[in-house]
Amino acid sequence: MVEKNLRRTMLFLGCLVLILILTILFFSSQEHDNQNNHTDIEKIEYGKVYTFSMDGDTPAYIKFLDEKKYVAVPNEKTPENSFGDGEEYNLSFIQGEYKVEDEQFILGIKIERAVLFFNNDDELKKHEYDEKYVSVKPGTKTFEKGKIVKKGKFWIYERKVNENSVSSKLKGTQKRIPDSIDEFLSGYKQVEREE
Repeated sequence: MVEKNLRRTMLFLGCLVLILILTILFFSSQEHDNQNNHTDIEKIEYGKVYTFSMDGDTPAYIKFLDEKKYVAVPNEKTPENSFGDGEEYNLSFIQGEYKVEDEQFILGIKIERAVLFFNNDDELKKHEYDEKYVSVKPGTKTFEKGKIVKKGKFWIYERKVNENSVSSKLKGTQKRIPDSIDEFLSGYKQVEREE
């Protein structure tokens, strides 16, 4: 009888230890995944996507393709805010060139911008835009007038907004963004309207 109780107790303790180990492994892998999604960076690498947001805005994304070219998805109003206000939502994509001076990536050289306009959330979900605009000259958006600078051991996106400097620390992300305007546009099609 004592031996049977001892076996039950050992089996129970073994199960508890197994559950504890599995729980620890699960939560440590979740923490590792979260760190990979948005991690601090110390070095800019070509082909990697970085994110930042200004004052809690929707995040912007940028990827340096090589020593001269970059692509970016600047932060705009969220679809919810646009459609909620009865406005159309626009999704912008930038490809351009940059130059490096004194550990500063100066953006906004030879900019090309594509903007897709969506009338409602259904069009956006279906990747069907209402109108398209493509420009090959620098826009008036402040995103392109920004720069990425090394401060301490981190990289910071900086720009001026109404003569005030705003900045945000770059973080690595797993989000993918296209390598060109053509690739960006290939993911969408124009809504067919009956006339």
